[in-house]
Amino acid sequence: MLGRGERLRPSAAVAAVAIAACVAAGAALAGPRERATALTGSSQWTSGYAIAGTFDGGLGRGTYSGTMTAAGPTFTSSTCGPVCAPLAGSITFSGRVGTLTASVQPGSVVSMEDIASHSFRDFRVQLRVVGGTGHYAHARGRLSLTYSSVWTHEWVNGVFDDGIADAGTLTGTLR
Repeated sequence: MLGRGERLRPSAAVAAVAIAACVAAGAALAGPRERATALTGSSQWTSGYAIAGTFDGGLGRGTYSGTMTAAGPTFTSSTCGPVCAPLAGSITFSGRVGTLTASVQPGSVVSMEDIASHSFRDFRVQLRVVGGTGHYAHARGRLSLTYSSVWTHEWVNGVFDDGIADAGTLTGTLR
């Protein structure tokens, strides 16, 4: 600590400026980090997929809800099948510090498979942040969601099991 009237030596001043520049450059290069968050919930399959549940992880903790619908004709490809469809829609994530709304982007797909006891929907969704409140009021970024929805409809020990369970992983970077 310098006393009153003392001056910092030039070599020490240069070292202090160099250290500050390195710290600032490191922070700028690091930028926002990609984070993963787990989603758990359920859905309703009607003319689209109404999803809802909880999320917890690197992007925060809270609830989510949204709707995704098929946005074009079904298809099969070497990377998606047996039956796939492009998606449209949006998802809102609500937490203690605010809400974040993301819209489904082109290239997002749902893969659909139905067998006697189960129906499977596997979503590969690209999301773009389009709005927010509170802490997320000025948030921007792109997120990727892999989301699986399984509808069980079978007899188990004389009882008809008819329910949908969902789980997924949301990754991405918010700025």
